[in-house]
Parts: sequence; C-alpha cells; structure tokens
Amino acid sequence: MQFDTQIFEPAHIQYSNMVFFLFFIYAYILYLKPGLPGHEVNNSIGHPAGATLLAWYFSAGEYTWTSVPSARFWMPAHASKGEQPCSELFLVVPPLPCFHSACLPVVAEAVVAAGAISTGTLNLDLSDAPVDYAEKVLVQFTGVAVKPSDGASTDISLKGDSQTCQELLDGVAPSPAPEGAITIRCIDLLQLEGTQSTSLLQGETLDAGNYTWMRLDVDAERGTLDSIIVLDDGSVESLYVPSGSQSGLKLNTAFTILAGGRHNFVIDFDLRKSVNDPKGFPDYRLKPSLRLIDMAESGNIVGAVETSLLIADGCTGDVNSGDGFAVYVYEGADAIIDEEGSDNAPLTSADVNLDNDTGLWGYTVGFVGPGEYTVAFTCQAADDFPDAANDGIELIESSDSPTTVVVDQDSTVDFS
Repeated sequence: MQFDTQIFEPAHIQYSNMVFFLFFIYAYILYLKPGLPGHEVNNSIGHPAGATLLAWYFSAGEYTWTSVPSARFWMPAHASKGEQPCSELFLVVPPLPCFHSACLPVVAEAVVAAGAISTGTLNLDLSDAPVDYAEKVLVQFTGVAVKPSDGASTDISLKGDSQTCQELLDGVAPSPAPEGAITIRCIDLLQLEGTQSTSLLQGETLDAGNYTWMRLDVDAERGTLDSIIVLDDGSVESLYVPSGSQSGLKLNTAFTILAGGRHNFVIDFDLRKSVNDPKGFPDYRLKPSLRLIDMAESGNIVGAVETSLLIADGCTGDVNSGDGFAVYVYEGADAIIDEEGSDNAPLTSADVNLDNDTGLWGYTVGFVGPGEYTVAFTCQAADDFPDAANDGIELIESSDSPTTVVVDQDSTVDFS
C-alpha cells in the first residue's frame, strides 16, 4: 500500500456513493467475522481482509484530513507465508455503518494514527514585493532550517547546481558544487514580483507535526560582495544582513506538516520595507520583512491604475521608468492607511507597471491570505523610506476598497 504520496482534498472525491456502499458492506461483513482460519486476530475484532480492503480503497483516492476522536486498529500478530509484511498495518474503521464517501477522511486519519504515514513533503518558493532605485537585489542562500515544536531544529541543504552572486554578475554559469562543499544559490529577488516565485526547496521530506519557525541561511557579510545590490545607476554595493551570516533570516511563523501531505509554501520578501542605505556606511542593509504563505490558502489582488493619477500634482514617480508608483495593501476592511515605517504600515505592496501590449498601467499583489483588505495607491513611493515614519507621502484609497480575497481567485481593485 502506498499512502505517503497522497494529497487529500474533498473536492477530488471521484467515487460514487453506491460503489463505496457496496465496498463497505463487503468489508464490514469480513470485519464482523473474527478469527477466520489462518489468521490470529487481536481482541477478536475482525478479519484483516475487511480492513485491508478499506485501506486499499482509501489509498486509491485523494481526500482531506479531518479530526477523528477515536478509531480501532488491527495488526496481525504474525504474517502468514506469502502475505504482506507486518509493517503494513491493517485498519479497522469504527464499528458504525457509514454509507457515504465523506467517511473516507476518517479512514485517512485513522491510517495516519496507526503509523502508516509519518512524514510529509515541503516545497518552498521565494517571492518579492519590490523596491525602487535598484536593478538587482541578489541574495546568496546556503540552506534552510526548520524547528519542530517538540524537537531539535533540522538543517536542510540546498540541491542542484551552485552559483555565487558574484559569479552570477560575472556571467559564470551554475555548476555542481565541489565535493564536500555546500550548494549555494544566488537569487535575484527583483525578478519575483506579483505572483512570480522561484523554488528554493523541492520535495523535502519532513516529519509530520507542528513547527515553530523556519530560517533561511544566507551569506550577507558587511563589506563583502556575497549578497549584492545593483543600483539604478549601475553601481554595485554589498548587501548585508545584521548577524545574517550567523543567525540567518528567521521567520517566527508556525506551520504544520501533515502526514502524507504535500505542502507548498512561499516566503515573500517585502524589499520596500527591508532595504535601506544606512548613513555613514558604504553598504546597503537588508533587514527583511518576511511572510510565510501557504500557496493553497492564498489569492491575489489585481487592478488597473488610471494614467491621470500618475501625473497628478505632487507626484514624484517617473512614467518613463515606471519607478515611484505603488499599491499598498492593509489588513482589515477598516484599516488605517499610512506609509512605511509607521505604526499603520501596509502588510505588503506591489509596483504599478505599464503593460506595453495594452498601454494600461496595472499591478498584481500575489500570495495574499483570505480575508478583508484595504487597498491604496501612491505616486510618491520612491520617497517612502522604511526607517522613517513621517515622509509625508500621499495615499489614495480605491473606491473598490475594501476587498475580499478568496483562495485561488483574483480580487480586482481599480484606481480611477
């Protein structure tokens, strides 16, 4: 039986109630006949064939996990010659009639509780809310760590070819890491706006359970061109993270790995909040504002921006380069809108860009959790600094705001 590769979503149930009814009756009859020849049955609760049929039937489908207060299980005291190994536990559902496909999630969690599945799969992507005045924001990643709620942290090495940020700038192609060396990934976060993302981890197996934090390991020393920012004028500066090379970029966000589940998470770097130029130092500082989002539980906010708003009095954005225009997103239907660095700073943001095919200006804010949001526009985004709370920028709330974000859907908020 192969249980560890299943994803369980009720919308994917493909079997008719009648088929399940017939299957259940046959399995349940076997279940009620304890001690058939050739089998030694614990507690005389039933023949393993009935349980095996239910477990096999479950393994062919895709269902969701649900909470099960109790269930009964059967394990053969020994395996007869020619039978499946004892490591495959036989499941017996609670001794109550169930004639609907909705009962199958019960079977799913019961299999997990019996120990048939103990791990899940993690896929991790990176995305970005952009920043003005930079052409590239290159961050050098060396690994990931996760912390279970009831155990020591686990370090995860990166896989695939290796490339430093200096090599990327010099045009040196990625190549296998030397024997004994770790894999290094350099990622240009500015290429990952809106709903775009890039994979950092793929198919990593983790123990099922709750986790309290995740950490991204990076090379980002002061005065060293490991992580790098390339400015609009072409100049290259070191991009350092305070204590980043020692402690990494830590997200104190809890998450859960379900047994048998396949989880797709994305970490959103909000560079507009994160990158600044400390006075008196040659480097740029990356003090990340990170969000961990479950891709299966997110939607997007999209919309158009009337051109007249880009050239209104007081605007400091540049319609030729597209810099300086942004849409800010705030949590809640009645949120107070304010600039970066303030007590009411936005949750995330997106650049407003020109679509050369349509000639229209628009934006996309990707990976937003379901709920109510207030949305505002500014044509002075280049003057909004994250380390200052009173830059005096003007924000315009959309007449379509507030908006409701629904999973896997685009919520449209226009500015006119």
